[in-house]
Amino acid sequence: MNYFTIIEKSEEYVKAYMHQHKNLNLYYHNIIHTEKVVEAAKQIAFHYKLRDKDIFITVIACWFHDIGHFETIVNHEKAGALKAEAFLKSYEIDEETINAVKKCILVTRLPQAPCNLLEQIICDADLFHLGTEDFMKQSKLVKKEIEAVLNLQINETEWWNTTIRFIESHHYHTNYCKNLLNNKKTQNLEKLKQKVEEHCINHSKNFICETSVRKKPQLDETYCNNDEENKLLFIK
Repeated sequence: MNYFTIIEKSEEYVKAYMHQHKNLNLYYHNIIHTEKVVEAAKQIAFHYKLRDKDIFITVIACWFHDIGHFETIVNHEKAGALKAEAFLKSYEIDEETINAVKKCILVTRLPQAPCNLLEQIICDADLFHLGTEDFMKQSKLVKKEIEAVLNLQINETEWWNTTIRFIESHHYHTNYCKNLLNNKKTQNLEKLKQKVEEHCINHSKNFICETSVRKKPQLDETYCNNDEENKLLFIK
């Protein structure tokens, strides 16, 4: 069985798993997001003319990178890596390749710190939307998912400010994505800042300031105040 046949099997597996373990609270981390990440990774991989084995590692990692969300929001990358490992072992893939896939999945955890081109590609593919027209729509879905999963309401201005800080701290790793996406990412950032400014004009300045300086979630994780499960949620 060749690499591309196993990639097709991985797509079938992930789609079936997500369907069987359907979670209506996952407005963002679902099969639609996964498919977008896979397509972005293929686009970047083809630009760099990766050999078949490296395309295999990257694309398999993309299919499994968020499957862990259907099991847990705490360390979901680890859960996804373990599922990928079990899947690949069933096709007798060698240990070195399996470990490369697992590392690609684990490196998507924020803050991203990729160590090679394949890891850079999946990191950039995972946050590809930050530099596209689709950004605002995806940001709203992330907010909606956080509110549903953690059973809370996030003030809109607070969300915009958190997202602004997140984008300002983010950078693409591959030169391809820097050249392709940075300009639009900057435009998206300016749109967010404009929204906050317009809110300040339309509402009481004191209210907005008070809201904006309220305790804010970290860029990579948000904890529930009740220690019921001390859940972790990634902004990406």
